Amino acid sequence: MSFLNFQLMPKTICCHICGNLGDSLLLTPVVEAIWQLYPKSRIYCYGHDPQALSLWEHNPCIAGIISHPEEVLTRDHQEYRQLINNLTQAEVIISSSICNRRLSLQKPLRHVIAALFHLVNVPFAGQRISLYLTPEEEAFAKKTIARFGPKLALLHTTSFSCRNKEWYPERWAEVVKQVTRWGYKVVQLGVAEEQPIDGAINLLGKTSLRQALALLKYADFFMGIDAVFNHATNAWGKPAVILFGATTPFVWGYSHNINIYQGLKCQPCMDLLLNACSARKCMQQITVAQVIRALKSIAT
Repeated sequence: MSFLNFQLMPKTICCHICGNLGDSLLLTPVVEAIWQLYPKSRIYCYGHDPQALSLWEHNPCIAGIISHPEEVLTRDHQEYRQLINNLTQAEVIISSSICNRRLSLQKPLRHVIAALFHLVNVPFAGQRISLYLTPEEEAFAKKTIARFGPKLALLHTTSFSCRNKEWYPERWAEVVKQVTRWGYKVVQLGVAEEQPIDGAINLLGKTSLRQALALLKYADFFMGIDAVFNHATNAWGKPAVILFGATTPFVWGYSHNINIYQGLKCQPCMDLLLNACSARKCMQQITVAQVIRALKSIAT
């Protein structure tokens, strides 16, 4: 997908937010670069997922957020214009659906954000993801840190987009036990349906997504898998240990994190196997000791 001719100086840009939460975050540096290049343009975010759209709240680069009650897959600009009748002057449309799994398999490998800049024909302006918190969200994070801290680590273990990304609860429990010995409280974030990890403070389903991301900003470090919090660490430059299985850190990771990746011949597999891999050798071969060594380097 590429933009229409930017020389036309489009009045309105429609950014279609679809896919997973991480896909939504990955578009933020692209949209910010477009806004800086064309400050007179009005950029609107459009989508059906309230969680994904919430990641764009208070972003100064966009003029507004438009919510649709259900996902609509479309291939041409005219259909978009019919769906968004108050944006009939939209001349450019971008979509987070281009943050797809096939990028993991393309050669040569490039980081997904660099690939997105290339796809929309905008000069690469860096990988920094943007998140804008409200004073209330900042206050919530500081209050929670004061309640559980001062030494606080965050944990997220579940991917609903690809179960092959997940490690094993009993291994996470061993890691949590060790991090607790170092004097940290470990807070597990996510939705209520996720499996609690023994030894972690269970905040599953007890925060909004934006509150959880505010906690990420103020915690000491993060540990987890390649999911939305992996990308959010980039917004704050937060140190993290990220376990990679079905995806590769060369495309989906960040240099400020410690990315654990076995590099097996079958990796990455997300576009090929999705949730069909019963062996999960890539995750089996990541040991508790390996994760603890990585965490020790950022926690002490």
